[in-house]
Amino acid sequence: MVEDIRLENPLVLAVQASIANVSEPHVDWTIGYAPEVDPDENRRFVLARLHAGDEDGSVTIEIGAGQNTGPMERIDADADTAFGVQLAASPSLSMLYGLARITAQSLLGTIDSDLKLPWEAPTPEVTRLVRPAENDEEGASLDD
Repeated sequence: MVEDIRLENPLVLAVQASIANVSEPHVDWTIGYAPEVDPDENRRFVLARLHAGDEDGSVTIEIGAGQNTGPMERIDADADTAFGVQLAASPSLSMLYGLARITAQSLLGTIDSDLKLPWEAPTPEVTRLVRPAENDEEGASLDD
Protein backbone atom coordinates (compact mmCIF):
# COMPACT_ATOMS: atom_id res chain seq x y z
CA MET A 1 0.00 0.00 0.00
CA VAL A 2 1.33 3.43 -0.94
CA GLU A 3 1.72 5.87 1.91
CA ASP A 4 1.80 9.67 1.59
CA ILE A 5 1.08 10.28 -2.11
CA ARG A 6 2.93 13.39 -3.28
CA LEU A 7 2.56 14.59 -6.83
CA GLU A 8 5.49 16.44 -8.32
CA ASN A 9 6.22 18.68 -11.30
CA PRO A 10 2.67 19.51 -12.39
CA LEU A 11 2.45 20.70 -15.98
CA VAL A 12 -0.53 22.18 -17.83
CA LEU A 13 -0.93 19.92 -20.87
CA ALA A 14 -4.03 21.31 -22.56
CA VAL A 15 -6.44 24.23 -22.29
CA GLN A 16 -9.69 25.00 -24.06
CA ALA A 17 -12.39 27.62 -23.53
CA SER A 18 -15.60 28.31 -25.41
CA ILE A 19 -18.22 31.05 -25.26
CA ALA A 20 -20.96 28.61 -26.29
CA ASN A 21 -23.36 28.04 -23.42
CA VAL A 22 -24.11 24.60 -22.06
CA SER A 23 -27.53 23.25 -21.25
CA GLU A 24 -26.66 22.12 -17.73
CA PRO A 25 -24.21 24.02 -15.45
CA HIS A 26 -21.53 21.64 -14.18
CA VAL A 27 -18.06 21.30 -12.70
CA ASP A 28 -16.33 17.97 -13.32
CA TRP A 29 -13.02 17.12 -11.63
CA THR A 30 -11.57 13.84 -12.84
CA ILE A 31 -8.28 12.19 -12.05
CA GLY A 32 -6.71 9.32 -13.98
CA TYR A 33 -3.64 7.40 -12.93
CA ALA A 34 -1.32 5.11 -14.85
CA PRO A 35 -1.71 1.42 -14.09
CA GLU A 36 2.06 1.03 -13.98
CA VAL A 37 5.17 2.86 -12.94
CA ASP A 38 7.37 4.23 -15.74
CA PRO A 39 10.44 2.00 -15.36
CA ASP A 40 12.79 4.64 -16.78
CA GLU A 41 11.79 7.34 -14.32
CA ASN A 42 10.35 5.36 -11.37
CA ARG A 43 7.29 7.60 -11.57
CA ARG A 44 3.60 6.97 -11.94
CA PHE A 45 1.78 9.43 -14.20
CA VAL A 46 -1.37 11.19 -12.96
CA LEU A 47 -3.67 13.17 -15.27
CA ALA A 48 -6.08 15.72 -13.79
CA ARG A 49 -8.93 17.21 -15.85
CA LEU A 50 -11.15 20.12 -14.86
CA HIS A 51 -14.18 20.70 -17.08
CA ALA A 52 -16.83 23.27 -16.22
CA GLY A 53 -19.57 25.11 -18.01
CA ASP A 54 -22.67 27.25 -17.62
CA GLU A 55 -24.66 29.76 -19.68
CA ASP A 56 -21.57 31.97 -19.89
CA GLY A 57 -19.20 29.47 -21.48
CA SER A 58 -17.13 26.38 -20.79
CA VAL A 59 -13.52 25.50 -20.02
CA THR A 60 -11.36 22.38 -19.94
CA ILE A 61 -7.90 22.20 -18.35
CA GLU A 62 -5.69 19.10 -18.29
CA ILE A 63 -2.68 18.82 -15.99
CA GLY A 64 -0.14 16.04 -15.75
CA ALA A 65 1.99 15.24 -12.72
CA GLY A 66 4.17 12.41 -11.50
CA GLN A 67 4.26 10.44 -8.29
CA ASN A 68 7.82 9.39 -7.48
CA THR A 69 7.64 5.75 -6.40
CA GLY A 70 11.20 4.59 -6.16
CA PRO A 71 12.14 1.27 -7.80
CA MET A 72 9.04 -0.89 -8.26
CA GLU A 73 7.75 -3.76 -10.31
CA ARG A 74 4.38 -3.64 -12.07
CA ILE A 75 1.74 -3.01 -9.44
CA ASP A 76 -0.72 -5.85 -8.78
CA ALA A 77 -4.48 -5.27 -8.90
CA ASP A 78 -4.93 -4.93 -5.12
CA ALA A 79 -2.11 -2.39 -4.81
CA ASP A 80 -3.43 -0.56 -7.87
CA THR A 81 -6.90 -0.24 -6.31
CA ALA A 82 -5.38 0.91 -3.02
CA PHE A 83 -3.38 3.55 -4.89
CA GLY A 84 -6.57 4.91 -6.47
CA VAL A 85 -8.33 5.11 -3.10
CA GLN A 86 -5.38 6.89 -1.49
CA LEU A 87 -4.98 9.21 -4.45
CA ALA A 88 -8.63 10.27 -4.15
CA ALA A 89 -7.97 11.36 -0.54
CA SER A 90 -4.58 12.96 -1.21
CA PRO A 91 -4.04 16.65 -0.43
CA SER A 92 -1.97 16.76 -3.63
CA LEU A 93 -5.22 16.81 -5.60
CA SER A 94 -6.08 20.15 -3.99
CA MET A 95 -2.80 21.52 -5.33
CA LEU A 96 -3.62 20.25 -8.83
CA TYR A 97 -7.13 21.70 -8.61
CA GLY A 98 -5.72 25.08 -7.54
CA LEU A 99 -3.45 25.10 -10.58
CA ALA A 100 -6.28 24.01 -12.87
CA ARG A 101 -8.65 26.60 -11.39
CA ILE A 102 -6.31 29.57 -11.74
CA THR A 103 -5.42 28.48 -15.28
CA ALA A 104 -9.12 28.15 -16.11
CA GLN A 105 -10.04 31.55 -14.66
CA SER A 106 -7.20 33.19 -16.60
CA LEU A 107 -8.28 31.50 -19.82
CA LEU A 108 -11.94 32.41 -19.26
CA GLY A 109 -10.88 36.04 -18.88
CA THR A 110 -9.60 36.01 -22.46
CA ILE A 111 -13.12 35.30 -23.73
CA ASP A 112 -14.88 37.60 -21.22
CA SER A 113 -16.63 34.71 -19.51
CA ASP A 114 -17.94 35.08 -15.96
CA LEU A 115 -18.02 31.33 -15.29
CA LYS A 116 -17.28 30.92 -11.60
CA LEU A 117 -15.38 27.90 -10.29
CA PRO A 118 -15.50 26.74 -6.67
CA TRP A 119 -12.50 27.67 -4.51
CA GLU A 120 -12.27 24.16 -3.11
CA ALA A 121 -11.83 21.10 -5.27
CA PRO A 122 -14.98 19.12 -5.93
CA THR A 123 -14.93 15.46 -4.98
CA PRO A 124 -12.84 13.88 -7.73
CA GLU A 125 -13.81 10.96 -9.90
CA VAL A 126 -10.65 8.83 -9.80
CA THR A 127 -10.07 6.18 -12.46
CA ARG A 128 -7.28 3.97 -13.69
CA LEU A 129 -6.04 4.98 -17.13
CA VAL A 130 -5.88 2.36 -19.89
CA ARG A 131 -3.69 2.16 -22.96
CA PRO A 132 -4.88 0.89 -26.33
CA ALA A 133 -3.42 -2.43 -27.36
CA GLU A 134 -0.61 -2.03 -29.91
CA ASN A 135 -2.54 -3.99 -32.55
CA ASP A 136 -5.95 -2.54 -31.71
CA GLU A 137 -6.74 0.86 -33.26
CA GLU A 138 -9.95 1.25 -31.25
CA GLY A 139 -8.20 0.58 -27.95
CA ALA A 140 -8.43 -2.07 -25.30
CA SER A 141 -7.97 -2.35 -21.60
CA LEU A 142 -4.60 -3.39 -20.24
CA ASP A 143 -6.52 -6.10 -18.42
CA ASP A 144 -7.52 -7.80 -21.71
